[in-house]
Amino acid sequence: TDPKGTETTIQKHPWGSFKVGSSVTMKNSGMGVMSEMKMTLVNLDADFATVKSEMKMGENTMPATEMKMALKGYATMAGSTVKELSKKNEDLKIGDKTFACEAIEIEETTTAGSCVRTTWYCKDAPTGVLQVVAKMKMGETETTSKTTVTKLEDAVTVAGKELKCIVFETVSDGAMGKSTSKLWQTDQIPGFSAKMETEMKIGENTMKTTMEVIAFEVK
Repeated sequence: TDPKGTETTIQKHPWGSFKVGSSVTMKNSGMGVMSEMKMTLVNLDADFATVKSEMKMGENTMPATEMKMALKGYATMAGSTVKELSKKNEDLKIGDKTFACEAIEIEETTTAGSCVRTTWYCKDAPTGVLQVVAKMKMGETETTSKTTVTKLEDAVTVAGKELKCIVFETVSDGAMGKSTSKLWQTDQIPGFSAKMETEMKIGENTMKTTMEVIAFEVK
């Protein structure tokens, strides 16, 4: 199966929308750990965006890694096998607005496991997507999640600059426990993600983490 999946023209790509050399640096904090990750677009061709990730945890610098993401279809990982299961037009209401969407269900398989997810694509949405429902399986472990837009516009200060963001909320349930997260996205920065707050419950314990962009460069 073509790893790019069936082509669709309504999706905006978080890295394919930028030029090589564009980058974003994120700070992660919580659970007593502080880390930083810089992601840089190092190559862009007709099919894939290649992003290099460099991470520091405290005083330790991890080896850099590179990831290729398909520009067409479903922005899946390079090397994955994609099977389209269904496709239909469906309206989705966010607040008092109704959006015409294309709901596409796919199954993506990698050497690590598989994921069946339905994505509601919308050409009129700020970042091209309004909702994602997924079921992931790695070995005997299964995780379900639902991500939905809860706010179409919210101002967030990113690296000293106020940007208009769309807000997503995700609820996940898996072997590690239940988690909820709130994500601010904008198409004005590479990778689209400006800030994310996550709360995870494991037994009687609740852990909170925050990820936020502290620097970005658009070429």
